[in-house]
Amino acid sequence: MSSASLVVLAIGLVPCLLAIALRVNAILLFVSVVGGNLLAWSFAADAAIVLQSIMGGGDSVMVSRLILQFIPVMMMLLLARKTAGKNSAILHIVPIMFVCALLLVYSLEIVPASLANDFKNTETGHQFAQARNIIIGAAVISQLLLIWSTHRPERSHKKHGKHKA
Repeated sequence: MSSASLVVLAIGLVPCLLAIALRVNAILLFVSVVGGNLLAWSFAADAAIVLQSIMGGGDSVMVSRLILQFIPVMMMLLLARKTAGKNSAILHIVPIMFVCALLLVYSLEIVPASLANDFKNTETGHQFAQARNIIIGAAVISQLLLIWSTHRPERSHKKHGKHKA
């Protein structure tokens, strides 16, 4: 396995394993991945100016995009531990895997083209690149199914209106 494949797989696997081990709610992780992607593409130029003054040379836009993509994810992993209940944690495993695949899809758009191409030139990378739209759809659908199956409104048995005794 090439070093490019190892780096790319680490981008997807490390957050996935941490989220499962820490019992992070998949819905919260999904929001952090999508929010990180919005930050990465909306504020990268501004963040790159700050990074340029700190780092000097280099590709500060790419680095700022990666930082903006991963800060919400890492913060969610740290702050949302045990948000998936013990009884429902098993329901979160597949959605977490789809969210981490989505994180990998977004990250491949940010990393240097040489790294992304090295990964896409492997058989696994080629299949992954071809399944991009399926991964995005599966991540969204799995989150919606998880929301619908785990977040039901409480039904109260209170009487309607006021009754005098």
